[in-house]
Amino acid sequence: METTKWLEIWETLKKEVAYFQSKVTASECASLPAISHVNSLLSDLLEFGGKLIDFFAKNIDRLDVPSITSESLFSGIIDNAYSDFDLFQRIFYQRCLGSVTMKDILAEADIQGKQALESAKVEADVLAYFHKSPSSRIIPYGNIALVGIPYSVTSNPSDMLSIYHEVGHFVYWRGGIFGKPYEPSVELKLLGQPAYLRNWAEEIFADLFGVYTKGEAYIRSGMERWGRSSLSEFVDSDKDHPAPILRPKIAALGLLRLVEGAAETALKHDLDWKVLYENIKSEYFDGNENYLDGATKKISKFRITSDQYEGIDSCIRVENNDDLTQPINKVIAVIAEKLKEKEKVLQTPEIWIDTGLDNLKAAIDKGGPNKKLSSDELQTHLEAFYWGDEWIDNSSKIKPSESTS
Repeated sequence: METTKWLEIWETLKKEVAYFQSKVTASECASLPAISHVNSLLSDLLEFGGKLIDFFAKNIDRLDVPSITSESLFSGIIDNAYSDFDLFQRIFYQRCLGSVTMKDILAEADIQGKQALESAKVEADVLAYFHKSPSSRIIPYGNIALVGIPYSVTSNPSDMLSIYHEVGHFVYWRGGIFGKPYEPSVELKLLGQPAYLRNWAEEIFADLFGVYTKGEAYIRSGMERWGRSSLSEFVDSDKDHPAPILRPKIAALGLLRLVEGAAETALKHDLDWKVLYENIKSEYFDGNENYLDGATKKISKFRITSDQYEGIDSCIRVENNDDLTQPINKVIAVIAEKLKEKEKVLQTPEIWIDTGLDNLKAAIDKGGPNKKLSSDELQTHLEAFYWGDEWIDNSSKIKPSESTS
């Protein structure tokens, strides 16, 4: 498709957003803080996406990046923009047209999420929305954490505590040390660790952030949620999430490292989970140990041997937290150290956007009119304005769109 066609599609999106904004502004709930956030985010979306569209429309021929065609680049930007637009519409409808119960729960979720950010000295707002499961959506513009809470909160209030994990995703990417996200510093410290642990780093960080901000209440509610996992989910892991069987132990060890004098409490939660696990094992497997062995071996894809619960001790031990030879103990120690650092600030995303694009243009122009930017150079400069590298990529991992925990 020609670049001019993509520009026409972008113009269509702009018109749709402008029309929706007019409806938001004219609505009876326009004065609500949450709706004011929605209105601002719609404007930010058009500004950010417009900058990317305009920049690459002028410079697409200066990129020597075989993996990125004009098709993939422009479709990536526009698809992500439409995904964000869809979410902002959902938030508006829930806040304005939802039941009184729904509105009250979302308002409470905003408050709890904001408290979690304040406890980590991160200055940002929170905008919650109902989703089929706990989730977060990180956007490369706007100083706001978008967090999805499960519909189950309406009948099971303890599920609200999942918001502390979801806010943790925002902090991981946006609320780091001295204006830098946590992600690079954590990743750097995990060099040399097994690949599965590096993939799990963000989820472990979010669980530890839940413990850091809500303590053992987060662990108790988490045990209930993780215990609901299906058979395959309970003992298996995707690329990004530790298997549910591991997560209460991760949270308990985080409690021990983050809270002074919490050793006894952490060990109690670890023991409680073992008892619950035995009940789950009995329910799921009905004493068929052969089936149990086959199912738990799925975890070995990530170098975890767990033919029985005690086998997990080969990678994590709550009662022996200072032994960093257990791989997950090592990861938790690194993340806990980062969370306990005192100076935490939030970089203004607009600065990253403009600086990143200016540097990218300078890099293109530096070599003269025939200079083409390599894949590595493009990646480096796009990262400078916060996830621009992934926002333009249709094939990127689940973040920065929806991360489901």
